[in-house]
Amino acid sequence: MQSGKYFAALFLLLLFLFIDIFLNCFIFALRIENVVVLVLYIFQDICLVFSLIVMSLMFVNTYIFQAGLTRILIRKFKFTIIVNIFYLMLTIAFHVVDLDKRWKYPDYYYWDSYELSVLFVIQRVVAPFHYYFYKRTALRLADPLFYKESQWLKNWLKGIKTGEHQNNTLGSTLQRANTKT
Repeated sequence: MQSGKYFAALFLLLLFLFIDIFLNCFIFALRIENVVVLVLYIFQDICLVFSLIVMSLMFVNTYIFQAGLTRILIRKFKFTIIVNIFYLMLTIAFHVVDLDKRWKYPDYYYWDSYELSVLFVIQRVVAPFHYYFYKRTALRLADPLFYKESQWLKNWLKGIKTGEHQNNTLGSTLQRANTKT
């Protein structure tokens, strides 16, 4: 990947993140029709799915993935992938329950519903973790080291052959390689 591709992918990932934050913050401040809320929810969910797709495409474009070392990427970004998928499922579940309550009880206060309140709180508590790990991963994947053969990868592969990788993490190997260069 060229430098322009890093910037374009990073820009797309951060744009999707900003859209999600904006919709989470302001959708309840607006007193709008249920159909508009439905469209905004669908837009938010599509942005979350596209962000996972762009992140997956960035994984596939890395030198590590193309060399067949997907285990390294999965180990390095496992928590981010889990948090992102969990957040997407929570968001969709909240949207479904919220729209169901809105349409069943259009003239009533429906926020005293237990499942809606629980989903709302859990989704809003998980959101900052999603934002943190998502942004951290987007910035890490924009690093050119992932797209070319580098010393830290060679060191990590040497560790596999000698058995040292079990005691060392990929991050510590990367830090050692960066201090040597």
